[in-house]
Amino acid sequence: MPLDTDARALLGSRLLAARRSAELSAADVAAATGSSEETIRQYERGYRLPTIDRLADLAAALQTTSSAIMDGVSSIHRRNR
Repeated sequence: MPLDTDARALLGSRLLAARRSAELSAADVAAATGSSEETIRQYERGYRLPTIDRLADLAAALQTTSSAIMDGVSSIHRRNR
């Protein structure tokens, strides 16, 4: 089941916060993950969801873990179902 709007927004905000914490630009993350800068921005805005593999790539580029990025996202999704 796809993530609802609140869960997508939380995932996006976590990606943005991790990128800012790592002091990287969207272009830096795009280059490190083989994505476009627009795709990174769509993830951060909650307009698009990364695949599990892409999430792992994003986490590595952002010097964090997929678990840290996803923390709390599934509980919001379950609560809103």
